[in-house]
Amino acid sequence: MNKPSRRWQAAAGYVSDLYRFARARLENPHSYLKFLRLNELRKKVNADACIETGTYLGVTSYRCSFVFQLVYTIELEPELAHAAKRFLKRRRNVQVIRGDALQELGKIFENNQFARAVVFLDGHHTGPQTACGEIPEPALEELDVLKNYKTRVAAIVIDDFRNFGEEKGFPRKSQLLQTAEQLFPEYRLSVSLDQVCLVASSASE
Repeated sequence: MNKPSRRWQAAAGYVSDLYRFARARLENPHSYLKFLRLNELRKKVNADACIETGTYLGVTSYRCSFVFQLVYTIELEPELAHAAKRFLKRRRNVQVIRGDALQELGKIFENNQFARAVVFLDGHHTGPQTACGEIPEPALEELDVLKNYKTRVAAIVIDDFRNFGEEKGFPRKSQLLQTAEQLFPEYRLSVSLDQVCLVASSASE
């Protein structure tokens, strides 16, 4: 798919989201609206890096590469990771990592120098095109990894909140919220637009 087609799709998705939001029917926003939230958080917490789990086609990483200094994106499915590397090869500030986010998240913080990151947790099994690790939705375990890097995790966004407690292998919504509150008590928690958002209190003042 060429870039003009992507831009038209993004515009169409955004208009659709605005229409559904006006009618109180916005349940699963398109990817462009999700990017807008990541960018808003970037400005709010003064983040220089974006870390994404679940690259899929690489569209979110591509958009984020124009506003973040550094972008790291992790994809478990080999073919998707390979395709994303091809798609993103001209975006020099993007690193596509083929692997399991539970193993790679910590490595990103240990092996790279950046001050503050917005972390977008979107790596879960959502159909035949996507990979399924040992844990179909590892958000709880990913939060457990991220708690070790609070000085550099300025914000966390957990996508597709509607699927928690509904899809096979996904923890309940209450489990996700309880874990987030227990591991990140000093972060401000909110739920909107099908996402759970955690923002470090020191970064949101």
